[in-house]
Amino acid sequence: MRVLHIIDVPWYNACAHYGLQICRALANKGIEVIIAANPGTPILDRANDIETVSHIDFSSPFHHISNYRKLKEFIKDRSIDIVNGHRGESNVPAGLAAKAVGIPFVRTRGDIRPPRNTIFTKLQLKGWTDGIITTISSHIADYQQIMPSLPVAYIPLGIEIPPPISADDKQSLRAEWNISNDDFLVIFVARFSEIKGHDTLFRALKKMDSSNLHILLIGYEQGISRSKLEGTIPQNFRDNVHIIDRKIDNISDLMQASDAGLILSKGSEAISRTLMEYFAAGLPIIATEVGQIPEILGNTGILIPHSNPEETKKAIETVLSNQQLRNSFSIKSLEKAKQNSLNTFADQTIDFYNSLNTP
Repeated sequence: MRVLHIIDVPWYNACAHYGLQICRALANKGIEVIIAANPGTPILDRANDIETVSHIDFSSPFHHISNYRKLKEFIKDRSIDIVNGHRGESNVPAGLAAKAVGIPFVRTRGDIRPPRNTIFTKLQLKGWTDGIITTISSHIADYQQIMPSLPVAYIPLGIEIPPPISADDKQSLRAEWNISNDDFLVIFVARFSEIKGHDTLFRALKKMDSSNLHILLIGYEQGISRSKLEGTIPQNFRDNVHIIDRKIDNISDLMQASDAGLILSKGSEAISRTLMEYFAAGLPIIATEVGQIPEILGNTGILIPHSNPEETKKAIETVLSNQQLRNSFSIKSLEKAKQNSLNTFADQTIDFYNSLNTP
């Protein structure tokens, strides 16, 4: 099987990561994978282990006709068996090109918003879409309401479990911020954006004891600068909130060196890459009930309402004070990671591909 994945995302977000992860998972299964991306986009640099092409620019609808012709020729020349699109901008030329050649077109949708029941949506689904992969299970019913006969599969992001770090490595990583093994370290991985809930955390910390609690923030500026973020850290935690705003290669090690993982998003979380990475690190998790988090978190942590400092404080203190609970959450997190392995990710996707009937 040879699959063309169109990952026409201008930045490296969760949708782009999902696309790259499934390409790698499929390649591990012996599936030949090709990634088509817009020229100059980050996915091209990150996908250094997958064949990529960037001669088609999907960024403008004015290129639909020429992109359709280029895709149709490429699909024929490379004997592509399935086209899988990951973003709406490429749907029209990609779907029509696949239909013209007589192969299935699959749309992967990692968007928290339900599909719109419009004439244009029905045209796309009926005209050239052979199947939908969604990262939100409730969207299956949404699509069935629009088009009952359309095959739809719920396939969450797969994750690779990293090798465990040693006790010495854990101690060394924590020592960079003068955090002892007796201290409690909570890691919070999220871009510095209003929707990610840093303000909720800081309001919770104002009412908490900082004597043995440390917070590690890892992210990048997107609407909130580092200086603004630092300016909102409560006075009692000035020395106990540590910020990394650069690209790092050992983020999985830092997760394993932590005692709990935090997600305080106020919205989004259609794919929740961070949640999956917390699972793989075996972390107890405190997360808000947004997006797909409630349907995936299960018994690996504590689910709280978003934008609620009191519940955030209570959850952190509960996990901090109860070693037995932390151990239980940790074991269940690793079980979740195994359930959502790259191997399972690939198998679910291949099964869905094979279930589609070529017109």
